[in-house]
Amino acid sequence: MVVMRAAGSVRCAPDVHRAPSEASRPRHETSLEHGSGVCVGSGQVAILTLARGAPHRDRRSSTPGAFTSATAVVALCRQSVPPSRDALVVRLDTDLLRMMPTERGVLVPVNGTSCRLDREALQRRAERSLSASPRPFLRWVGSKQRLLRHIVPLLPDRLHRYYEPFLGSGALFFLLQPKRAVLGDTTDELISAYKAVRDGPSHVLRYLSGLDPRNEALYYDVRRNRSGGTYRRAAELIFLNRGAWNGLYRVNASGEFNVPFGAPKTSHLIAPHHLHACSLALRPRGVSIKSADFEETLDGAGNGDLIFLDPPYVTRHNNNGFVDYNENLFSWNDQERLAETARRLARDGASVIVANAFHSDLLDLYNEFAVIPFSRASTLAGDRSARGTVTEALFIAGTRGRGRA
Repeated sequence: MVVMRAAGSVRCAPDVHRAPSEASRPRHETSLEHGSGVCVGSGQVAILTLARGAPHRDRRSSTPGAFTSATAVVALCRQSVPPSRDALVVRLDTDLLRMMPTERGVLVPVNGTSCRLDREALQRRAERSLSASPRPFLRWVGSKQRLLRHIVPLLPDRLHRYYEPFLGSGALFFLLQPKRAVLGDTTDELISAYKAVRDGPSHVLRYLSGLDPRNEALYYDVRRNRSGGTYRRAAELIFLNRGAWNGLYRVNASGEFNVPFGAPKTSHLIAPHHLHACSLALRPRGVSIKSADFEETLDGAGNGDLIFLDPPYVTRHNNNGFVDYNENLFSWNDQERLAETARRLARDGASVIVANAFHSDLLDLYNEFAVIPFSRASTLAGDRSARGTVTEALFIAGTRGRGRA
């Protein structure tokens, strides 16, 4: 078994999105706050402004007609019949996504079925993973967003399809933005939220408007009285996620979200252009999202695919009772199934990266894989001074990283 070590810190840089120049803007426009709907009549053109108030020029920019990153503008085509509110919002989403400025892609098509990694562009995005766009729209315990810069050197030079059956915040997916991917998780509400963001980000933003995650009474009211609609419920999840203690997602025996209020310091929920960028990454026809066990999500994976496996686990009991403590989270039988699946996929020619606890039982389970242990600050202790550090590991097989080991 080969053991390698990784170290370093993440640098952040701002991301700025610009709208079309003023010269190209239609004469008639309607300002919409946070993606709410509006109807336009025959011969009219509407402008969707995803910010509070009218669009304004960014004085810091030397580009004529440049707008601040909080503002995105899209023109609707003329229509002879005024559309319904819901139909218009979907149309606004579609047209907005076509016109949104995007960062340079990190996957370069090689042929009809595979892509080559642009490592220079990928490393730049990973270095500023906390400000890159798109990036996760949810906080998630165990997210590997701060670890991305260490994962990049381990990725294969080419990939056919990307698989992530423990989706969580989707940090690596949003970094890569593959056009062919299979994403899954067993948390139904999480998967429903991803589909809502994919299909109707403006609907989600409309329901987010006016919600303040600092309002404790509102937090518990929303937590207690969840809605049934897809887009409203997705907005509620984002709101609860921002207001919950440490961004934790936990449900009781009845399947009800029961995380206590976390007293966030800011009212910010999510920038509209950020949610639209996430939608854009999820929309390619080759990207599927499913609520399923990891074996079902990985059905069909094989040669040339990149598999990222990040199952739920608790590191606090690495040296004492690890197996027993995790039994209700991700059982040892599940760990054995996952390891066998990972070995099979590696034998079939897939590149496999497994994130898991750095524990002797798991080192034995993945004894055919190279191992990279890493330490990070714990986030699950109520008192920051008591959090300390935890040690986890990346188990890798069939990747560029193993070749270098």
